Amino acid sequence: MKTRIFALITLVLVGIHNGASIFGWYESMPWFDYIPHFFAGFWLIFAIILLSERYRLLDISMFKPITAIIILVSIVMFFGVLWEFFEYGLDAVSFSQKGEIFEIQPTREDILTDLFFDLLGASSAVLLLVLVRRKNQRSAANENNTPNF
Repeated sequence: MKTRIFALITLVLVGIHNGASIFGWYESMPWFDYIPHFFAGFWLIFAIILLSERYRLLDISMFKPITAIIILVSIVMFFGVLWEFFEYGLDAVSFSQKGEIFEIQPTREDILTDLFFDLLGASSAVLLLVLVRRKNQRSAANENNTPNF
């Protein structure tokens, strides 16, 4: 199930970014940048969990739930900060076809907003995972308590 959600989020994220780039939504609607940052934070949570399970990089289940949440969200924020440094570096070397300076990071507020939506997406993914886990635990507990006829 996690792999399907990960694939779906990947398609949505790539589709949103490509549509925004092709149709100029980032320029015409400055708030539009919030959407891919939200989905990037959401996507990274699933990427971290899937890669951890597949390659045994980090066993999230060995931590208390709150500690696991803090670790996951911290990893997402680390990658968010790296991405903002990358965009800042692109600003230093990017020019439009007309030779004008091309700004990916127009203001400091944009950086903070990007990081906020990365955090919001990651927190939403963790909340979804916690709710699904609780539902599964309740279902398993109910199955164990029902008499077999």
